Amino acid sequence: MEHHPVVVVGAGLAGLTAANHLLDAGRAVTVIETRSHVGGRARTDTVDGFRLNLGPHALYRDGHGMHVLRELDIETSGWNVPLDDSAAVVDDRLALLPVGPTSLLRTRWLGWRGKLRVGRLLGGLPSLDASAWASTTVDDFLASEVPEPRAADLVRALARLTTYSNRPDIASAGALIEQLQGATGSGVRYLHGGWQGLADQLRDRALHRGADVRTGVAVQDLRRTDAGFVVETDAPLRAGTVVLAVAPAAADRLLGGGTGLVEAAGPEVVASVLDLGLDRVAGRRFVLGVDRPHYLSRHAPAAELAPEGASLVSAMRYGEPEAGPREGKAVLLDLADRAGIAPQRIVMERYLHRVVVAGGLPLAARGGLAGRPGVEVPGVPGAFVAGDWVGGDGVLADAALASGRAAARAIIGRAAPTATVGTSAP
Repeated sequence: MEHHPVVVVGAGLAGLTAANHLLDAGRAVTVIETRSHVGGRARTDTVDGFRLNLGPHALYRDGHGMHVLRELDIETSGWNVPLDDSAAVVDDRLALLPVGPTSLLRTRWLGWRGKLRVGRLLGGLPSLDASAWASTTVDDFLASEVPEPRAADLVRALARLTTYSNRPDIASAGALIEQLQGATGSGVRYLHGGWQGLADQLRDRALHRGADVRTGVAVQDLRRTDAGFVVETDAPLRAGTVVLAVAPAAADRLLGGGTGLVEAAGPEVVASVLDLGLDRVAGRRFVLGVDRPHYLSRHAPAAELAPEGASLVSAMRYGEPEAGPREGKAVLLDLADRAGIAPQRIVMERYLHRVVVAGGLPLAARGGLAGRPGVEVPGVPGAFVAGDWVGGDGVLADAALASGRAAARAIIGRAAPTATVGTSAP
């Protein structure tokens, strides 16, 4: 049976980041991925010339993830998302979406008290202490700070937009505040070519440093031994240390259950997604549902995701689907129609009824981000976890990248390496 000092299970952003940091420290690393390609939720599919992420993706330009990518010299070229030509869906019609002081004053559907509350909240975001609200739900935060119903609806819409979650009744307001601070600070970027490019760069960097990356290999079980673990695949291998960069339920199952990872991670964050390829640029650039949990944004041609002359629009409904696929798709097509996208412009469409966009939700009841699982699994020496549900740094891709680095650092700090690999620059 082969012996591997470190085995990383899962070749998404978290697993590949952990592998790269371990390799930079001289550790020998084997990465195992069930699918035939790397990327996980960062994968990009090509359909009729359109490059489709697994739901609309945006990278925070000054978030935890960007700092990790810069450390690894990973390129992130893309389009910085502007907020012009933005609209809100309020009372079943399009209205002006406040995206700054001027549009906030011009907005007619929001009363002056609501405008004052929203202005104070957004204006004071840079100095707001997110940790002070970590154990408060989003709903309770709004009841305290934004009691006007219309204004609270607007902030809930921004919460859905920045966290991809529609659970203000249990989600941590502290996590939301951090996301809003990032979104209204340096903003976000749509990546040229899709997010697969990030995963591919991380894979190629790891390969160049000597990683053994195996795709199409399913892990059936994980057995603990005195020397570490046996990773059960079609060809079992021994591992001194394992990093489980998988969903919390999968990590708990592989570790024999009873780890508490699922409870600490919080519920999965899910959404329905409709991608529309258009034969030309058409409709609004950005539409946000204020009293409905949906959103629409034009990602191409500004980001290189569509054939020349064409356009790509993504629409999302946040939360568990309330109806079947046909009804769910109709809701998002109706949003596209409201945004001014005529049916004859649509040349490609892909609907995903239920997409898991994050492995867990930071819960107010657990103290927000600080209450999520740490990278070291209690009671299981040598086992580590990473993913968008792990650690106290950010959510979504930010959390995945930051936790991958944190897991590697924890392993590096525990013991001297048992094997070394080359660490020359790419």
